[in-house]
Amino acid sequence: MDGAATDGPRRTRPLDGDDPGWYRRLVERIDDGVVALADDGTIVYANPGAQRLFGLDPDRAVGMNAIDLVHLDDLPRAVENLVYGVTADRAEVPTSFRLMGAAGWEQFEIRGRGAGAGPGDPLVLVVRETDGAELIDDLLDALASGAPEQDVHRLVARQLVRRLWRNQVAVRYVAAGGEVAVAHTGLTDELAALVAAGGGDLPWIEALELDEMVAIMEPDGVKPELRDAMVAAGFGSVVVVPVASPDASSERACLVSFGPEDLKPNLGFGVAIKRCRRLLRLALQHHAHRDLLERSARTDPLTGIANRRRFLHHLDDVLARHRAAPEMTVAVAFGDLDGFKPINDRHGHLVGDRVLQVVAERLHHLVAPEGLAARFGGDEFALVALGRRADVLAEAVRAVVGEPIATEDSGALRVRISVGAVDAVPTDSTGSLLEVVDALCNRDKQVRFFVFGKRAYQYLQKRGLPVERYFVDPPLEKIDYRLAKFVAKTLSDAFSSGQYREVLVHFTAFESMAKYVPTTIPFLPVQVQGGEAGQAAAGGDGDVILEPSVDHLLDKLVPRYLETRIHNALLESITSEYASRRMAMKNATDAATDMQALLKGVYNRKRQEGITKDLLDIVGGAEALRGK
Repeated sequence: MDGAATDGPRRTRPLDGDDPGWYRRLVERIDDGVVALADDGTIVYANPGAQRLFGLDPDRAVGMNAIDLVHLDDLPRAVENLVYGVTADRAEVPTSFRLMGAAGWEQFEIRGRGAGAGPGDPLVLVVRETDGAELIDDLLDALASGAPEQDVHRLVARQLVRRLWRNQVAVRYVAAGGEVAVAHTGLTDELAALVAAGGGDLPWIEALELDEMVAIMEPDGVKPELRDAMVAAGFGSVVVVPVASPDASSERACLVSFGPEDLKPNLGFGVAIKRCRRLLRLALQHHAHRDLLERSARTDPLTGIANRRRFLHHLDDVLARHRAAPEMTVAVAFGDLDGFKPINDRHGHLVGDRVLQVVAERLHHLVAPEGLAARFGGDEFALVALGRRADVLAEAVRAVVGEPIATEDSGALRVRISVGAVDAVPTDSTGSLLEVVDALCNRDKQVRFFVFGKRAYQYLQKRGLPVERYFVDPPLEKIDYRLAKFVAKTLSDAFSSGQYREVLVHFTAFESMAKYVPTTIPFLPVQVQGGEAGQAAAGGDGDVILEPSVDHLLDKLVPRYLETRIHNALLESITSEYASRRMAMKNATDAATDMQALLKGVYNRKRQEGITKDLLDIVGGAEALRGK
């Protein structure tokens, strides 16, 4: 058997065979990097695989010191392994270092041992790519730590460069601000700018529009400007792969790979592209979710403007800048919508939401872009404006909020806002400013009451609310039109003189004998409804002739209209009062009748029980006498 084994066909070729160049060709054709090092770490040989891994020309690599390729943090361990490998008489267990690869610092697996037993023999290192787990770990660490989007996408691009070592890869994406950005592994500035550019004749724009991969294998297949930039950078082909965005409303991202002209996409290329697409989709989803959370934390969900939290942080920043630059003009305002609850009660919450959204949009445009408008909560808004005085800001807020608000079902609505505004000084703090503007807003919102009825007067007095006039003569039960006329004129004169900005009428509306609804209606200013009447009052289309004039008619009709509204509110209230009294008396009478019937039954039962007991006593006594 020994002879047969010896005489059998050889399965390996001897090192001293007829063609020693066969071994060199074998080493130069493998994908792994093979590097031979002298005792001092100088590279004395590097195969073409080393060029792929490190981006080095083998001829230029000779003479370099391998230590220069090792990451500083891994250097002590690399030196220790180098010394051990030179003296070892067996293959070293594979280890891994971070080395300067073709796409930056990358983790490589290294196995080494001495080439011979004599002193001065080189150390032979076999260097190969790891399975990419380190890059995946780096990508996950970057996502978990909130690294910039540019850095995360660059790590995705490096994954593709690991497989396509002669390529440079870019990720074209839409940043959080809405602008197109590019993260790449080493493109020239000219190529990076072209990738970020738009235009239908660029391959990445074509790939995004077609939603499919676009591969151009020769430079003449692209526009001259792109061709010249590719040739200048040493590239002859470009492959673009679109990646779906997690937000369907935003532009998709894409992978753009520039490579040599002889690049032939194969199965390995497809696997690498598929893997990088998944990683890029993961990164896009992560950043989309993070942006959504950040917007939710800083934005009011109903109106879309800043919320209380963001406003407070912004005001802190503005005041810090104001302290550094006292010449700045900073105004802070706080506003509260007047009479907003009646809008919700009368027109519904959908209309109320629409009013809040329109008001928020107007306030945002009023102070943007230097300032900030925020919904503080409910129907309260806060603003900070730069380069504007507080009194000017307050008047502007009242003006824009007071414009009509169009709604689908309720016509045009008007709302008013009470505003407190103050000019900030460098010594102000956020808390002190908010206290001042809140107090000014409350002062601007002060109301006065014209009261009918003793109970309403006592209610307001008990709570310290100011009563302008308490009507006791005539009493509410004897109300007549003359009192309504007097009240309407008093309120109209006060409103016209600017004493009041708005007049509301609160009363109890009568709906049925069992239902009376507390109601608030706007009294002044008069709200003109749309439609044909409004068009005629405005002058019409020329087919309507009014005689006497519109002004004369309005002078007569508007006071009568206001008097009628006051009189109607008083009648509704007294009707509700009478109905309430009648229902109360009826309920009391019904309850007394029921109680009388109940007590009568109880009395009859007690009386019957007494009679029965007396009869039993008589019968019992008679029976006792008869027995004797």
